[in-house]
Amino acid sequence: MTKLKEKKFFILEADKKNKNHRTYPFDLINSWVESEKNTSGEGYDLEYALPDLDLEYEFLKEEEVCGNVAKLVLEGKKLFAVIKFKTEGPYSEKIYGDDNFLDTVAIVPKGKGAVKSQIVQDDYELYGFNLILKEESSFLDEELKKEKDTIQA
Repeated sequence: MTKLKEKKFFILEADKKNKNHRTYPFDLINSWVESEKNTSGEGYDLEYALPDLDLEYEFLKEEEVCGNVAKLVLEGKKLFAVIKFKTEGPYSEKIYGDDNFLDTVAIVPKGKGAVKSQIVQDDYELYGFNLILKEESSFLDEELKKEKDTIQA
C-alpha cells in the first residue's frame, strides 16, 4: 500500500497585490481559515489543473480532484495549505511517481466573486483549489525569483 503523500504549500499573502494586480484582503483569507469546512477537518477539494486541461468552467470537476486541502493555516499574512494527495486516480502516477513533481507546482484558490479597484470582495465564494505549474501562479512571483537566483548562484 502506498503511503499517503502530504505536503505543505504556500498559497498567497493577504493584502498584497499579485501578478494579476489583485489583492485578497486579510479578512477574506481569514474567513477561509475560520470556515467550518476548514476547522471541521472536511477540507477543500484540490483539482489537478495543469496546462493540458480545459479549465473554462466554474466550480470543480470531481474527475479532476487529485487531493484534499486538509488544513489552511495563516502565518502572519501568509496563507499555507496542508495537502493530502489521493493515492489512486488519473494523476496519482505523476504525483507519486516523480519525487520532484510536487516542487514544480503551486496551489491557488478557485472561486468567484466581485473585484472592485483590484481588491477581491467579501462575496468571493471559494470553491476549492487548483494544482497548477509554479510559473503560472499569480501569487509566487517573489518565490520563483528567489528560486531562480539560487539556481544561478
